[in-house]
Amino acid sequence: MSDAVELLRSHDENERKKAVLLLARKPSKDNLLIIRDVAETDESVEVRFFARKALYCIKDALKPKVSEETSASVSLKSVAKYFAPDKSVEEKLAVIQHAINKNMTVLTDAFILQLSGEESQEVVSALLIAVGKLGDESRIKYIVPYLNSENSRVRANAIEALEYIGSTKIYPYVILKIEDEDNRVRSNAAKALKKLDSTTALRILKAMLASSNAAMQASAAYVMRFIIDEANIELLEPLLKSQHDPVRENVIIALTRYKENGIARAAALLKNTGTIQTSAKGPLVQESIIEKTFEESLADKLKSEDAKTRIDAVNEAMQKGGLGVGKVLTDHLKRESDNKAVATVLICLGRLQYKEALDDIIKRIKSRDDRCRANAVEAVRLIGDRDSLKQLVSCLKDRNNRVKANAIIALNGEDYVDLFTPLSEMAESSDELMQKSAIYAIMEMGRRDFYGFLLIFEKSQFKEVAERAKECIKKLTDGGVKLEKVRYSSGVKAKEGDEEPKEEAAGKNYAARGTVGFIDKSGALKIDFLFEDAGDFNSDLAPARSGGKWGYVDSSGKTVITNIFEAALAFSSGLGAVRMGDKWGFVEKHGMFAISAEYADVGDFSEGLAPVRKGNLWGYADKKGALVIKPQFDLAESFHGGLALVKMKGWFGKKIKAFIDKNGNVVINLKFDNACGFSEGLARVLKGDKWGFIDKTGRAVVKPQFDDASDFFEGFAAVEIKGKKGFVDKNSKMAVEAKYDDAGRFSDALAPVCLSSKWGFTDRDGKLFIKPKYDEAREFVNNAAPVKLKSKWGVINKMEKFVVEPIYEEIGIFCEGFARVKKSSK
Repeated sequence: MSDAVELLRSHDENERKKAVLLLARKPSKDNLLIIRDVAETDESVEVRFFARKALYCIKDALKPKVSEETSASVSLKSVAKYFAPDKSVEEKLAVIQHAINKNMTVLTDAFILQLSGEESQEVVSALLIAVGKLGDESRIKYIVPYLNSENSRVRANAIEALEYIGSTKIYPYVILKIEDEDNRVRSNAAKALKKLDSTTALRILKAMLASSNAAMQASAAYVMRFIIDEANIELLEPLLKSQHDPVRENVIIALTRYKENGIARAAALLKNTGTIQTSAKGPLVQESIIEKTFEESLADKLKSEDAKTRIDAVNEAMQKGGLGVGKVLTDHLKRESDNKAVATVLICLGRLQYKEALDDIIKRIKSRDDRCRANAVEAVRLIGDRDSLKQLVSCLKDRNNRVKANAIIALNGEDYVDLFTPLSEMAESSDELMQKSAIYAIMEMGRRDFYGFLLIFEKSQFKEVAERAKECIKKLTDGGVKLEKVRYSSGVKAKEGDEEPKEEAAGKNYAARGTVGFIDKSGALKIDFLFEDAGDFNSDLAPARSGGKWGYVDSSGKTVITNIFEAALAFSSGLGAVRMGDKWGFVEKHGMFAISAEYADVGDFSEGLAPVRKGNLWGYADKKGALVIKPQFDLAESFHGGLALVKMKGWFGKKIKAFIDKNGNVVINLKFDNACGFSEGLARVLKGDKWGFIDKTGRAVVKPQFDDASDFFEGFAAVEIKGKKGFVDKNSKMAVEAKYDDAGRFSDALAPVCLSSKWGFTDRDGKLFIKPKYDEAREFVNNAAPVKLKSKWGVINKMEKFVVEPIYEEIGIFCEGFARVKKSSK
């Protein structure tokens, strides 16, 4: 191992790669940590890439063997691939949740192994829960170290994991966290402790008080203040003479609490010892003496004049963690002058997710040292503060390959950033390292819309770049990913030999190959006829079908989510519903699954929830995929105004409709024969054969009296009386006489109406604003309405002037400034 460490100090990349190989040949946890450090901090992208490959090998070698009985059904190697560096946090969490749901106890050891190499604190937190739920008390020793994590979520989940194990052996560890600075950690500790019966708790506390460990004595004395019993005084009395201030303080507070509850012996003891009585609401137990000792030891080592000693101390802190480590390292960062040591401190603070260090980390983004800048960017990404990520935008133009790649990875998913241009620049670079880093970034992000760059790198003049690109392409295609060649952004020329489609005009797309495109309100064709079908724009994206598959395009016509779905709906609340095979899920704007495709059917997101169907029953999921209202309804609609319409089983098995709140509680029991969802605060209901409207209390504000009715829009609802349609307002007054054969809804103060098979528009006073003359008509949106004349669709304004001549087979309504149009296929 000493030979390998010496080689790692070499300036020669091949020597450092040799060191990695030597370490990988002798699998151990220590060697794994060293290789992981190389994979994260080495200045050479080539060495980092080599180290990442070695990590896979050494992790496999360290994994426990599976018995023959279980090997047929579970493969630990197959689990490892789901935790590879190219896997997203969401994918890892899905694997963990699946194992918990299926009670796959055989994977416990595999998850324990993943804990040591996982960077994401969110995944670490989930792994801890899995180990707790699937493991037994022999696994306690693997969870305990995470009780001292710098990350409060990890600490809280470590306690929860110990609680799931349920052994009395957890008590000494959990009791130390009753004093934690984080509220959730303290709450989880208290919850875990309450699950032990008082006899068991007292027995353990007595053992802790009698121990020679000052930290345990202090914590036990702290808990004693909540167990008011005169018999406990004999346990506390000897500790009044303790040499450790935290122990004496907590004994005094406990005795004061006893005195306040009328126990005379406690008062006498305090008086006889001459102790100043502290308030029973005094401070919690001070920081663990053990942790404080480690902090002091770390601080001493960081004072060394030898840079290697300081770097080793930081690496040790990175492995052990501890509540005070972040502060010590942040203070040291301000005075550290050795660039390699600075880089190591930066990555350590990032892995500890120590937010208090962000200001000092961001200052290092302007460092002259490439490695320091790269690690500063990486640290900001690991900490994950959204506001701080904005400071990394300038790094997209950095001259260094690693800084630029780290910035691209960090800013992945931030809507305000263009990542296509810097990737294009890296693809055009004549620097081999820049191209290698681009491939690394593309695979780290896992975005389908950037995989097409690999087809360019496949033709690189650099042999290793081309080979690596081919390796990545094979991995993706084997996984069923279809790669599409990217089109370069403005100012970045195409590679020689690549065929670049000719643009017909500014703002238009490439050679048309479909029948559906998009126009703007002036009638200009903004997105050419590229698609077989399409939906409306929302969140700057529209679903579009090409080659029989659905994807999403942006307002320039560029495919930003690859066409791989059997169906896709317009985005709602930032998510788009898609169908893969026969299952529905939701994707976010970059094409990654926010909610995996696991549902038989789904509805739109509204007010943070979407109806989802599993089997034959509907429930509601939030944007993280959590089922906040379990499937139990025969039908379910989206939420509006805090209420959603559902169909459920009532008395004697009869199916009834009702309105529920976001907790799944029935708010309005309907005494009607049918109902629809709320719109503008009112909902349509059917009583017998007549329709009316109720408010959110269930009161009929417009009594059932109409043969048919539509929802309210702009304060009016279309209703039918004796075969004719008009409009009613919310006061039950007929605002527009029921004299039309058909009617649409109000929008832009006008509503389309039909009279003698011709359509026009009425205003809110019932006056015909545009006389009926069109074959069909849709509502106005920002002074533009689609109308059909002589079998062709066009668009008019309120002056009845055609802003789009009637030349199309179909026209949709305008959404975000665009309307879908369809031309003849002839």
